[in-house]
Amino acid sequence: MATTSIAGPGAGFKMANTDFLMISTDACTKGDIMSIDISVLSTRNGVTVEAFDTVVHPEAAGDTAETVDSGIFCVALQDLAAGATGMFRFRGIVDVRGGAGVTSGHPFGVGEDKHSAAATDSTKVVGVAIETHTDAASPLYSSIFNGIEGFSGKFD
Repeated sequence: MATTSIAGPGAGFKMANTDFLMISTDACTKGDIMSIDISVLSTRNGVTVEAFDTVVHPEAAGDTAETVDSGIFCVALQDLAAGATGMFRFRGIVDVRGGAGVTSGHPFGVGEDKHSAAATDSTKVVGVAIETHTDAASPLYSSIFNGIEGFSGKFD
């Protein structure tokens, strides 16, 4: 995960955000966790290039690389209609959808409802909550997110 120094060495670090403009196959809401669709390569001027430019809901993906237990994940930074292009965060500080009952410092994976889910030993851990969230009516909460490499470790 990329970081930057704040006011010099020893003064802390700041998460560097990694955002990309992607096409969303499915409609999504700000804070939804989405997955790269590895079956679609970018086309530029009629030529296929070695890049992925499409995201889908993880539970809608037919390939195991896009399921909730593995894959490359990102968070929608805006509401999008199906087929629309918008910004998605792959790493950094971001508001994620998850509902009430989130505790600061707890890791999370990807739930089948496009929201965060409690991490288990078999889950790809993609984030850590940085605030406690108790308001079910406002399901967004701030987190450190890394949908590319994920986080390592054992989580119970």
